[in-house]
Amino acid sequence: RVLWYIYSGLTLVQIAALKLAGLSFFESTCHAPGPLATGGFSTRGASVGAFSEVVQVIVILFMVLAGANFGLYQSLFRGQFREVLKDPELRVYLFIRAGSTAAIAFWINGTTIQTTTGDAVVAGPAVALREAAFNVAAIQTTTGFGTSDFTLWASPAKLLLVVLMFIGGGAGSTSGGIKVTRVWVATKVLINEAERVFRPHIVRPVRVGGRALDAQVRSAAVV
Repeated sequence: RVLWYIYSGLTLVQIAALKLAGLSFFESTCHAPGPLATGGFSTRGASVGAFSEVVQVIVILFMVLAGANFGLYQSLFRGQFREVLKDPELRVYLFIRAGSTAAIAFWINGTTIQTTTGDAVVAGPAVALREAAFNVAAIQTTTGFGTSDFTLWASPAKLLLVVLMFIGGGAGSTSGGIKVTRVWVATKVLINEAERVFRPHIVRPVRVGGRALDAQVRSAAVV
């Protein structure tokens, strides 16, 4: 029941935000469920690229929110702000999102990008940052909305988007992918096992959020 309250509340807030940004009530209602469910269609052939920059920023924000663990929002409503800020998965999720956005913005800055409306636009710093943030959010959360044809971007940018597609969002989110927690734990396990190859007598537990993981959890993360 609490999950439905959170989900419905965020959807209504997004409908209101899109309406204030200039969309009709019909289009606001049609587009709001997409970012929260991290999957859906647009009423326009050009997707969200058919709308203003303000609308795109709003959609980015809600895709980012939907990619996080919804259990954290319940903690927020209970006033557990410190616990949310200390959540290790949230930190890794936001770090991946921010780092990927910065890297892609750097690669496409100054290049000509093809928008979904068919226009060719020279990406200055602001445009590059917005396009990078939107496509990183849409790809990592598997929402599928678009504002530009990223297949024409530089190869490193496209490769990074493919990697993000596999990673996905946080556990307990609506997004697809392997999930940030699993990727993070698997990475730490592989690093730990690689260290044991060169230092077989070392005993170093794999910790996540300050807690040591048992063998069963470590095995499940990489299988």
